[in-house]
Amino acid sequence: MRSGKVAFTIRKTCAPERGGLFYEENRYTLDSQGIRVNRPGIDAVTRWSVVRSVTSTAEYLYLRIDRMQAHMIPRRAVSTGISPDDLLAAVERWRSESNRDAVLANPGFSEPGSAVPVSSAARNPESRGLVSGLPRLLALRTAPGMNEVPVWLVWLLAGLTLMCWAGLDWLRTEPNAIFISFGASGVAWYVLILLAVAATLSSQSRPRVSLRSTLVLLLTLVLVLFALAALATVLSAPKAIVMAGGMAAGIYGIALASRLLSSITGRIQLRAVTSAVLVLGFSSLLTACIYVDPGLWYSPDVDEHADYSDYWDQDESLLLEQPGRIDAAIAKVAQPDEESPAAFFVGFAGYGEERVFAEEIKLASHVLGERYGSSDRSVLLLNDRRNMDSQPIATASSLRYTLRKLAAKMDVAEDILFLSLSSHGSEDSLSVSNQPLILKDLTDEELAAALHDSGIKWRVIVISACYSGSFIDALRDSNTIVITAAAADRTSFGCSDSRDLTYFGEAFYRDALPEASSLREAFEMAVDALAKRERKEDIKASNPQAHFGDAIERRLELLERS
Repeated sequence: MRSGKVAFTIRKTCAPERGGLFYEENRYTLDSQGIRVNRPGIDAVTRWSVVRSVTSTAEYLYLRIDRMQAHMIPRRAVSTGISPDDLLAAVERWRSESNRDAVLANPGFSEPGSAVPVSSAARNPESRGLVSGLPRLLALRTAPGMNEVPVWLVWLLAGLTLMCWAGLDWLRTEPNAIFISFGASGVAWYVLILLAVAATLSSQSRPRVSLRSTLVLLLTLVLVLFALAALATVLSAPKAIVMAGGMAAGIYGIALASRLLSSITGRIQLRAVTSAVLVLGFSSLLTACIYVDPGLWYSPDVDEHADYSDYWDQDESLLLEQPGRIDAAIAKVAQPDEESPAAFFVGFAGYGEERVFAEEIKLASHVLGERYGSSDRSVLLLNDRRNMDSQPIATASSLRYTLRKLAAKMDVAEDILFLSLSSHGSEDSLSVSNQPLILKDLTDEELAAALHDSGIKWRVIVISACYSGSFIDALRDSNTIVITAAAADRTSFGCSDSRDLTYFGEAFYRDALPEASSLREAFEMAVDALAKRERKEDIKASNPQAHFGDAIERRLELLERS
């Protein structure tokens, strides 16, 4: 009760006096010099240089001076002969020209009480918003006039954005690209995301900013991103630079949105920008989950008018070519001269849709060749979407055939086979894929049977795949070493098309093997390095496994001494 009484007393004490100046008529005259306020006994001028922002609503024009002061002019009070929108345009122009002393040339312009005349330039604020406002905004400078955006500018930018996307998508596709109309559904999804972000920026600003203004902001930003993406595509920029550019573009976009909103409202709109970022982040996650493809062009792998029987004939022909390709590769394998054990290498990259596996097998061939002398006694079976002709492809059948043919060149009782496999994996199997071919995965039992049938006694097998520890039981004996990138119930990491090596490939082939004094030491070094990296990245440990047969370790010592 007491606080309520105090509030009532304050309101009563501060109430204007009847017959006082507060209730007298205020007459506003707006010209290039500022805001002139006239009432009995008082004449005041507010210069445009101190007006922080101008906000227009359906009923009022707010001319904000600071947090505590503002002129509030009712739209209905504007003199006959000039519209409130023309008045707003003139105010914006005077604010931007406040550093000049010149007055607009018009007789009787500053007569008190007269209607504010507006020039033809002020009657067309959209031209100034397009020519002056957007470049200033892109330079992260205050952009007057951006709160009154014409509809035609929104449509113009929307059309340019769609044309630029169609061109960029075509640039990323083969020259014989074919237009696909159903890709428009993916484009529509991204249009909805853009509208949602624009609506969030508009609705969460205080005072509210027009939806047209936020749409112009986002469309302009998208056009800038398209230009940078086209440049990166033409120049074949490295992925690291592209990723850094994407992060910089995101930061620039946030700064651009903040500048636009503050230019219009006169204050920082943290809530609006934060809400828009959250909406964009959620939309991105949802897009990744439902896999939306906005592509408008595609390059068919096969002539769309060809008979499907021709398509299958091509696959069959490719598979039938493999024994000949393997025979040619085996023919290049050098016959060892020395009496001591010799090393032979077979590499198997199972999953062709991601280049990381083929690159890892190539490195394994190089590193093991340098260490054990198998460089001129190597055969690579590679599934690689980038090139299906340079090497024999990797299948369960081609691996069995290769081991049998290579054994004919080996002293199977003396020489040592190094077999490196890299692919995606599941329990007891490795993924084998090379689109458009339909291939069967390689199981632990099939691998063990292929090795047994070859008759090769001494074997070092390295498997880089998820769940690869499940292969150990089927392959272990005293004449065999089996090293796996993960335990039977764990995944390994780094299996991505954007990488050259998996985490295990980096730790074992790249870093440990060239430095270690033995294969066992190399494995232990790799295990330690992976454990540290996985702890640092806070991911579940892959827990690499190994079986070292006693007899093969002694055989390796003899090979390394030779």
